Amino acid sequence: MVVQSGSCDSGASGIGLAIVRRLAVGGASVALLDLDAGAADRAAAELRAQGSRVIGLGADISDRAAVEKALDAVRGEFGRSRSW
Repeated sequence: MVVQSGSCDSGASGIGLAIVRRLAVGGASVALLDLDAGAADRAAAELRAQGSRVIGLGADISDRAAVEKALDAVRGEFGRSRSW
């Protein structure tokens, strides 16, 4: 199976970041979400510097409006998203 895109919440550290790295190294475009927007930006910037296509976003996934805003940002960056 080839993963073309993915998203991961709590993606700026720990297991979440490991998942993001694995997807990105495999060539997927990845949306990295974390409560800490600065940490999300830093982690995404590190991966982009290595040639990966990653967007870092601060979002509280328990907040529907925040998720919709993040989804809009992902669509703006990567185009249509098929899953959330």
